[in-house]
Amino acid sequence: MQLTQFRAPLLAALSFGTLLGPLLGQDKATAAGNVDMTGLPAFLLPVPAGTVDVGLDWQQLFEAACQVANPSAPKEAVKRAAEKLFTSLKLEVRTLGRKKTEVPAFLLAKAPVKNSEYEPYVRASAGKVRMPLHWWMVGRKDDFEKRREEIDKQFPKQKRAFLLYWDANYKELPYALKDDKGEPIDDLPVTMISWRDANDFAGSLGMRLPTEAELTRASRGDSDNIWPSDKPDGGAKFSNALLETLRIAEGKDMTLKPVGGGMAGPYGHTDLHGHIWQFVANLGFAPINGNELYATQWKEIGKDAKSVKQLAELKEPEWRADKVIAKGGAYNASQAPTMLLIDARRPCQVDDTLEMLGFRLAKSMKPGYDMIFSRLQGTYNRNWFGEEQEPDLGAQFGAERYDLGDNGFPTAYHGVSFAPINFLSKEKSTELNKLVEKSQLSPMLVGTLVITTPLAEPAAPAGIYTLLYRHSGVPKELIEAVKQGHKMLTDKKKKDDKDKDQATQDKERKWREVVTRFGLTDDDIAGKEAADGTLKFVRIEGMQVPIADPMFLLYGNDGKVAATWKASAPKAVAAPMVGALTMEAGESGKTKAKLHFTTVALQGAKKHAEFVVEFVLDMAAPTPEKPWRQSTATPAK
Repeated sequence: MQLTQFRAPLLAALSFGTLLGPLLGQDKATAAGNVDMTGLPAFLLPVPAGTVDVGLDWQQLFEAACQVANPSAPKEAVKRAAEKLFTSLKLEVRTLGRKKTEVPAFLLAKAPVKNSEYEPYVRASAGKVRMPLHWWMVGRKDDFEKRREEIDKQFPKQKRAFLLYWDANYKELPYALKDDKGEPIDDLPVTMISWRDANDFAGSLGMRLPTEAELTRASRGDSDNIWPSDKPDGGAKFSNALLETLRIAEGKDMTLKPVGGGMAGPYGHTDLHGHIWQFVANLGFAPINGNELYATQWKEIGKDAKSVKQLAELKEPEWRADKVIAKGGAYNASQAPTMLLIDARRPCQVDDTLEMLGFRLAKSMKPGYDMIFSRLQGTYNRNWFGEEQEPDLGAQFGAERYDLGDNGFPTAYHGVSFAPINFLSKEKSTELNKLVEKSQLSPMLVGTLVITTPLAEPAAPAGIYTLLYRHSGVPKELIEAVKQGHKMLTDKKKKDDKDKDQATQDKERKWREVVTRFGLTDDDIAGKEAADGTLKFVRIEGMQVPIADPMFLLYGNDGKVAATWKASAPKAVAAPMVGALTMEAGESGKTKAKLHFTTVALQGAKKHAEFVVEFVLDMAAPTPEKPWRQSTATPAK
């Protein structure tokens, strides 16, 4: 088994364009922000669809840096505050490259996630999720102090031995939501968690991290503001009044504060700036709107450098595909206020756990979309994926339901989400029936399925799976190999003959290669019923798979097939269809899920395969009081 992280093709597939692309075809009510919030957490506030400027051009950035360096006379900044000016520019040249970007309507949490909202997730994980470092190191300082000798012994001569110790032993460590004075930190934003931690938490709630463009839209709205403002036209220039509004003007204010008390953005979201840096969904630190726009703006610096010689000192950022981005600026931004620019961005490692770094939740309008998006950010076993094959998030569909606590925060999330594969085969001329027949040799990859609730029929635990299809029957070469193997294994003389001639050895090697490829053993083919090549099953990744009927298979992250169940053969259709998932009462009184979708049969061709998949969740059937939000089938245009 090989567990792989996000590889390059999937990184591209989950770029901002692909994340938002499937959501652009929304109805007019959704686009206008008239969102039906029935059953959804109330802390999610709608952000209406619209076009927003993302990034800065050189003149905008230079003027903003001059405003910060010398607020009373920005035009004199080069002469009077050159060092401060260029410090600001060095930090923010990574914002260069302005572009109008269309952002579909989405939901964004009113405030960052706080400690009291993250703690139940840690507790429920039973040691699988790390608690934030300070919950132990500060909240349980007594335990931390007791372990100092043990920490130094386990990680001798390490500068950050306590950090390494926490990462290695967090399952055994106690924690408490208290600061160094013993005061509760329940309402402070959760920090000291990694980008991967944040994605996993978001996915567990059927949500995700917002994209960089989404946070920009939530902060800028329909305005041209460069700086955050609670007024549509109030963010054109920097002033110390902004620091006062954000409550970071004085030294005593430079600390974490309870969420929800900061300045509100145009759609009611608080703490967007000057509180904590906030992770975004995008993986990869690259020019904000591509290399071409960035290069154009970088040349503009060169033009001004002829008259302002200090500009020649500016260096381009080190772009890194393995880094992530945080936005918003933290409570120490008064020391370098350009961090408060709406377009400001900070590169981070995916495993950074910092006191000023947290996140807020976002949600798309498509049921189940965010759950699968977030899960694909983590570890996903891709052993069945061929070259260029990816989960097609543009064709994703799903169903979801929340259980909400008294505080409006989810106590449970129930979801089913499926993304069909972007194509079944790279072959150019093969008909679907031929592809189906080949699945007898090797199961056909159909898509990615995520379930939060265990399955009852077939029995399988919750998790992320690859869905495979295997057609009924077996190929002729296996039938012949079984016959030959049976004959040799039941002929004691031939079986025990140590001096077999070369021809007999070659014959045995060939049939063994075939039966081994199908997971069969000598015992499987030595029975009487195998004399004429008859079989009842083959083995795939350790699981016995019946061959009398077409079968679906669930392939898990552990490299094994978790379940199999009867399938209907796919049908060839001319037109694609956006998938549908219906949740209804099954015969057992539990929830029955029915998936209906198409996927491209041959890469680059207009041929499609239509699938119907049914299974039963191990949970009570839906009721009018507890309905599901679910996708509906829509013919492609």
